[in-house]
Formats: sequence, structure tokens, C-alpha cells
Amino acid sequence: QDLKQLFDLMSKSYCHPQTSWYVACSSDVFVHWCANALNHISDEDEQLNICHQALSVLEKSRNATKFCYDYEGDLTWLIKRGMEAKLRLFVNPVDFDAIRLVQGVRRDLMHYYPSTDEIISSLDETIRAYSYS
Repeated sequence: QDLKQLFDLMSKSYCHPQTSWYVACSSDVFVHWCANALNHISDEDEQLNICHQALSVLEKSRNATKFCYDYEGDLTWLIKRGMEAKLRLFVNPVDFDAIRLVQGVRRDLMHYYPSTDEIISSLDETIRAYSYS
């Protein structure tokens, strides 16, 4: 909860929520904590609560994150979009827009990473797990 409070403080009190690197960075720290916490929590309701919090922070920080990271040569924005799509699929396994987003992120990252890279493997695993064809 301290990380969530840090994000709230940065985005509401001290920084411009649309363009601040601090808002983008604090959201990134919180979302990564949430993703890592999912591996250690077995209660499904608690997992869903953590995912909802992470998705809420991602939504609130989207403009700042895009402003700070979406430029030529930086893959951070793509990786963050993939993380968001994976969290959306965890909450809603039939979110077809999220599946397409994971596929698009994978396609774009394949220009920079080998197919054996951990990021690509993780995206492949997500596509296999949530594709219903």
C-alpha cells in the first residue's frame, strides 16, 4: 500500500499527472510489485484485487508513461503495454483486445529480441494460454 500511496501522492499533489516522469516511474514500480506479488498469493480474490489496483494505476498514468517512454528507439512503452495486456487477461480471460495487444507487442518486439528471449517467451506463453481457436 505504501507504493500505491506514493503513486497517488505523485500524481495528485506534486507532479503534473499527464507529463511527469515521477508519475510514470512510480506507477511502474507499483505495477511491477503487483505483478511479482501475484506469484506469491494463492487467494484468487486477493489476486484479482491486486490486478484491479495495477490496472487502475496504469490507466491513471497512461498519458505520463506514453509521454515519457513512447519515442523512437525506446522499447519501454511496448513492454509496458504487454504487461498491461497480460494483467487485463488475468482479470478477464476473454478480453480479445488484450489478446490482440499481446500479439502486436510480440510482433513489434521480435524486431529487437530473439525468439528465445524471456520477454518473447512470456508473451508466447500468454498467447497460448488465452487464445481460444
